[in-house]
Formats: sequence, C-alpha cells, structure tokens
Amino acid sequence: PASRVSPFRINVLKSLRLHRVASLLTTLLVLGLGLAVIASHKPTYVATTTIYISPTPIKTLVDDRELDRPYDSFVQETIHDISRYEVVAEAIRRLPPGTFQYPGESERSAVQRLQSALDIGRVGQTYQVEISIEGPRPEHLAEVVNTLTAVFLEKAKSDEFYGRDQRLELLKQEQARIRNERDSLLQEQDQISRALGVAVIGGKGPSPIDQ
Repeated sequence: PASRVSPFRINVLKSLRLHRVASLLTTLLVLGLGLAVIASHKPTYVATTTIYISPTPIKTLVDDRELDRPYDSFVQETIHDISRYEVVAEAIRRLPPGTFQYPGESERSAVQRLQSALDIGRVGQTYQVEISIEGPRPEHLAEVVNTLTAVFLEKAKSDEFYGRDQRLELLKQEQARIRNERDSLLQEQDQISRALGVAVIGGKGPSPIDQ
C-alpha cells in the first residue's frame, strides 16, 4: 500500500549525478582522512640503555663524605651532560661511516639531529637513568645508543678523576724531596760520626764535638 512506502527513499545514482562536485569532494575528504590515519600508525622502534649513578663520588685523595650538593641536582646535571656536544660528536665519530651521519652532512647537523632524537630521563626516584633513541627503522638504533652510552661513561670517569695525574705527580715530587732530605741528613750524620771518631782532645781549632 502507498501508506507503507517510506517518504525518505533516496536514489543514490540520481543524487550522485545531481551533486557531482559535492560527491567528489566528499570522496576526496574521506580518502584523505583515511590516508592520514594510516600514516599516523607507522611502526616505531626504540633502543634504550640504563646507567647507574653512584650516590657518592669516587674517592681520589679526599675524605670519605657524601656529595656536598643534593643528589637530585646531581642526577639532573648528569642527564644534561649525556647530551653534551662533545659527547654526542665523539659517539658519531666512533660509529661506522653512514651509520647515523648522512653523506656530506656536517658534524654539527648530525649532532643536532642525534640530540633531538635522544630521550634521557631518570627512572622514577631510583639511581638509574635511561638513554633512549626512537626511530621509524630498527637498524643501528641499538648501536647508536650503546656507543653514546660508552662515550659518556668514559668521559664521566675521566671527569671524576680530573686532576688525578697532577696530584699524583705532586705527591711523587714531594716523596722525592723527602728522600733527598733524608739522604742528606744521613750523610751529615755519617760525617758527624766520622768526625767524632777521630776527635783529638786538646787539639787546635774548634772541637769536632762542638761542630
């Protein structure tokens, strides 16, 4: 019966013919949104290393005491030091050619790219710091972050012992001075002993004993 026919029947083909421009724009819009969603879901790879920061400094001829500054600020300073230019640049130099630095790319540009790719942070309130690098491809990520971590640990160890060689050299010089002074005193003592052994009572001149 006519009363049961829906008044909202739509002729799709007729509508498309009448509204070609609107249909085309709608199709392009839906397609663009779909491509954007697909592009935003690309796989991402992360390589991470974890280092431990000692709560006390290594002793090098100093008293055994805690850090003079708060530990939190020491951790933050360490995090900042990991991404220093000289640390990142040295890590890039140690990597095989083409691993991270593009052919013809300047060192400064490669360093800035790596600094931007790094994610460095403290693990909660622990003594651990994570160094992560993220990228769309898994190749060389672990190699890059491992090399960077190794370079930082070497430089950190060198900084902890900064001036150690100079202090040891000064100690050796002081040791040599004390030995020379001791030898000189022993020679003087030997001369006095020899003089006392040949002393003549009643002789002319000052007494060897007085000397």
